[in-house]
Amino acid sequence: MPYSDIEYYHQIDPNDEPNNQDNHELDVEEEEEEEEEEEEEEKQPTSTDNGCKHPDVKVKLVGENGNIYNLVGIAANALKRAGYREDATELQNKLLTMESYDAALQLIMSYVSVH
Repeated sequence: MPYSDIEYYHQIDPNDEPNNQDNHELDVEEEEEEEEEEEEEEKQPTSTDNGCKHPDVKVKLVGENGNIYNLVGIAANALKRAGYREDATELQNKLLTMESYDAALQLIMSYVSVH
């Protein structure tokens, strides 16, 4: 007989619960993972950092159409106007290998200074 959403509940078997030592080990592993993520975030350049390839090329992406192809087009056009035609082409080609929107934004920020 199927349970309705209201009637169904999960009973916890005390034998299935990990012991306190296991819980402590999981906590330590989670803390280590969080520390590694924080270190990675600190290494990544932000829009105010000059860790980009061409800090002299400044683009404004706030208020623009958020489509990633549009944003890369804005950055690529700015690179071309500044005389970095090869880097503009490289940026557009690398976009195709990005696995996420965030990775693509980071790619843009690695080429130009975003404001």
